[in-house]
Amino acid sequence: DVTEEMELLLRRSCLFDVLTPSRCDALLERRDSRQLIERLEHLGVVSSEDGGATARAPEVLRQHFIAASDAAGHSSPERTRERTAMILEQEGAFGAALGVLAEGQDWERVRSLLYRAGRTAVQPGTCEWAALVPGPLVQNDAAFAVARSRQLVDDGCVAAASRTAATVPALTSDPEWLALARDLQLTAASWAGDPPPTAPDPAGGLREAIRGNPGGVARLMGAPCRP
Repeated sequence: DVTEEMELLLRRSCLFDVLTPSRCDALLERRDSRQLIERLEHLGVVSSEDGGATARAPEVLRQHFIAASDAAGHSSPERTRERTAMILEQEGAFGAALGVLAEGQDWERVRSLLYRAGRTAVQPGTCEWAALVPGPLVQNDAAFAVARSRQLVDDGCVAAASRTAATVPALTSDPEWLALARDLQLTAASWAGDPPPTAPDPAGGLREAIRGNPGGVARLMGAPCRP
């Protein structure tokens, strides 16, 4: 019961990990995406957990359409990636936009977006895409080095994150990237347990607790003595 219009929507929008009517309308240049998404949800092809505001296609279906598009052998996949990333950037979804471009290995556009977005592009949890960046780019560009360091911190690889952030001063004099690199080094050091104990702020308390002294941290923070 999936119509050609529904299939076209699924194929063209497969680079979005989350579908919204506004995203699909902008990408497909139409105004009835909401109705198509609702019909797809009714058929069980996509699912929504927020009353239809957003929807997700099964990941295996999404990857099938991405692979089919990449195998087409013409310029439309690159153009679709560019347009998808542009829509996400306009929404302020910089991590998702960078992910779309990185999966297509469009490193020049990734770099351009990184420098446009600055700090907002390297917030916690937004740099999973940086694992795809080739080593030479990380070694020679401050923005890529900061993004990789952020990804490594998020993944818990704090020693590698600190080493990567330490290379940034040799790559740039831009105060924003230098400040981000320093912040990442401090964060990595905190999770590694290198700095002296600090006041029991929530993040510091969590670090101390998971490093082996949850009871002591609880008492320090004034928690009642209970299991």
